[in-house]
Amino acid sequence: MKYESKTQIVLICLLICGLSLSGCGLLSTQTKLPQDTATNTASDQSSTQTAANTIVLKIDSTTMTVNGSSRTIPAPPVIREGRTLVPVRVVSEAMSASVYWLEKTKQIRIVEGGNEIILTIGSKEMIIGGVTKTMDVEPMIIGGSTYVPLRFISENLGAEIAWNNDTREITITR
Repeated sequence: MKYESKTQIVLICLLICGLSLSGCGLLSTQTKLPQDTATNTASDQSSTQTAANTIVLKIDSTTMTVNGSSRTIPAPPVIREGRTLVPVRVVSEAMSASVYWLEKTKQIRIVEGGNEIILTIGSKEMIIGGVTKTMDVEPMIIGGSTYVPLRFISENLGAEIAWNNDTREITITR
């Protein structure tokens, strides 16, 4: 599947930001992840990742690793409607993107460089670089944090996801 170059770069940067906040881990016997993840509200942060990144998240755990560095996150990944959802802020900021919460429209705006992704709470449509795409699970607010489907977001950033059913861990690599 081909992506527009600017869109792919933005998505990759978002994934890398998420990875740098969460740490890294070794891939073990993993199979495909049966769900998507999401993240949270607004922030301005900038960090640059140049090498391949690995992010490891665990369902219901507030600890993630990015490239071997363990970090505490404010909200854990969860499974809803058969999909893995992650806090949008955690993943996006780990990829050097800025995240903004647009209260009036209940939208999440993720900006990296000159590119942007717009997600709306309760809507399966998402806008990436001006192009509308449909997700199978809409972003939602859980316990005060905004969650998005992990697989759809990560794959649109050019990342691969692995699921370890025994440990309930998600490994994102790019």
